Amino acid sequence: MPTPKSVWIDTDVAIGTSTPRGYNDVDDAFALLDLFAAPEAVQIRGISVVYGNTTLPNALQLGQEISERFGEGWPVAAGASAPLNLREAQPTEATEAMARALREAPMHILAVGPATNVGTLLLREPQLAGKILSVTLVAGRRGPDQHFKVGPHHHPPFPDLNFDLDPLAFQIMLEKGVPLNLAPFEVSHKVWIDSGDLDRLARLNEAGAYLATHSRAWLAQWQPFGATGFNPFDVLASSWFIDPRGFKAERLPVQFCYHRDDTRPDQPDAYKPYLVVDRRFRAAPKVLYIHTPPPDFKARLWARLARLS
Repeated sequence: MPTPKSVWIDTDVAIGTSTPRGYNDVDDAFALLDLFAAPEAVQIRGISVVYGNTTLPNALQLGQEISERFGEGWPVAAGASAPLNLREAQPTEATEAMARALREAPMHILAVGPATNVGTLLLREPQLAGKILSVTLVAGRRGPDQHFKVGPHHHPPFPDLNFDLDPLAFQIMLEKGVPLNLAPFEVSHKVWIDSGDLDRLARLNEAGAYLATHSRAWLAQWQPFGATGFNPFDVLASSWFIDPRGFKAERLPVQFCYHRDDTRPDQPDAYKPYLVVDRRFRAAPKVLYIHTPPPDFKARLWARLARLS
């Protein structure tokens, strides 16, 4: 049996939380439970949280609750509460905990929120870059004209949130030469979780019921877009990391491209950076771009989640 891969989980878990605009993403919780259910494939070295889908205090509370309730009670370290600031790139509990773990032994990092914690770590401790085996991120696209729309009535499209919240952190990772794996919107948009899937999850076990209960309001928010389900973004990254068999991916050059902000169509003078992969780029670093899940993706995910007591 292969040796489990050593991994640090960095997440902006937000399941069950909301803002005046509606409920927050549930996908981080799917990814956490997916990883907890695969001890034969992954050795969890630690967990940290970051702002993003929700506030840092919310993410910390949820991370601790999920670790205690469904995992092995791993400590959860608090990270950044805002994007990286070069004038005040202070250490956090998360960056210090990741640095200690890297000094002990090399490891992968699964960063399914903004990459601020990883960027800050590399900025402050560049000598540790060589001990990061890879960073898997939920970000990227093939071009600025690849809009993140989930249905015919979805206007404006979703942002590339993890990247958009802290492009500087991505730039630092690229400059430090850390191997990057991207599980972008493109791959998650090929997997749909609908009400029938939630019914099945609810019958699975306590973990499944937890995910299903908190996912119903999230699913309802997608229906006005013309969607009959939701894309479980972050769990595509965790599932690929656990078992990449059947996924399709390719190594492609990546770079920042600056174009009109597609999330602000009413502001014609608004621009933003895009994280773009394109084989035509020259002299650009390459990343692994994961674009297609296996046909039995959901069956494999349900089978893993069924192991959780």
